[in-house]
Amino acid sequence: MLMSLIYDIGHVQFVVKLGASDTIKQIIEALFQEKNSMSIPDGFRYGLPMEVRFRDLDVLGHVNNATYLTYAEQVRICYVRDVCGWSQDWSKLGMILARTEIDYMLPLAFHDQVMSYVRVNRLGGKSFDMQYVITRERDGEVEHAAHVKTIMVSYDYDNDQSISVPDDWREKITAYEPAL
Repeated sequence: MLMSLIYDIGHVQFVVKLGASDTIKQIIEALFQEKNSMSIPDGFRYGLPMEVRFRDLDVLGHVNNATYLTYAEQVRICYVRDVCGWSQDWSKLGMILARTEIDYMLPLAFHDQVMSYVRVNRLGGKSFDMQYVITRERDGEVEHAAHVKTIMVSYDYDNDQSISVPDDWREKITAYEPAL
């Protein structure tokens, strides 16, 4: 059985996957290894390691371009869960992806250590922008593999219309993101 633990170390949250039999010593070692092995992009506090799966690869042996968006989606959903307090009720997620931009900088490969970072960098009336950095670690060097931007719109699924960003989300995001 695997579990994910989220720790805030030095103003950066790390999600570490551990087995149920891991000891406290193993947990601490995993956290420090995670913190020390990745270079955190400036202004980002929330990061999630991405496992490059064999199915993510294309015929050329690197991660398919569409998979980068899956990595952004995964860290976005975890951010909303952990920062905004989303209950994981899909009918009440309350947001829709309106726009995505991506700049590919480097290819990702099966053996790369990949991290996906996200932050909210604009909070409007009915929408908010999220900025992502996807990094790879290869041979001890951390490099930016892609930069992503999404525009999210707050949405009421029951009434099928956009709504103001919920006050509780606004408060939690503002408290979590010091640059806002």
